[in-house]
Amino acid sequence: MSLSAVWHENDDATPDPRPTDGEVLVRMSAEHGRARVLRWLAEQGVDLLAGDDRDDGWTATLDAALYGQFECVRCVVEHAGVEVLRAVDSSGDTCAHHAADKGQLPMLQWVVDKAGTETL
Repeated sequence: MSLSAVWHENDDATPDPRPTDGEVLVRMSAEHGRARVLRWLAEQGVDLLAGDDRDDGWTATLDAALYGQFECVRCVVEHAGVEVLRAVDSSGDTCAHHAADKGQLPMLQWVVDKAGTETL
């Protein structure tokens, strides 16, 4: 299946296919709740942590948490490991902080259960 076919199942935005390493595709997918696209990208060999070494500290997991995309948070953790839940953005916030800020209590509880209270 092509990226276009996977992405357009629930059409509301079009990814920018130009970036290398899949960074924008990964982060857009996380932000827009496209867990199936994230899984497809991982199957194609795209690193779901692409761009995580940037100066701002933002990761696909943080994007997903910020936008309340619980299934995408779980997907990235499934492919990249629980350590991604401990990542902090340039403000020092973790996935737990973003989940709490958005009132996503099931996500917050899951993050703490998986990664511990140091994420708070």
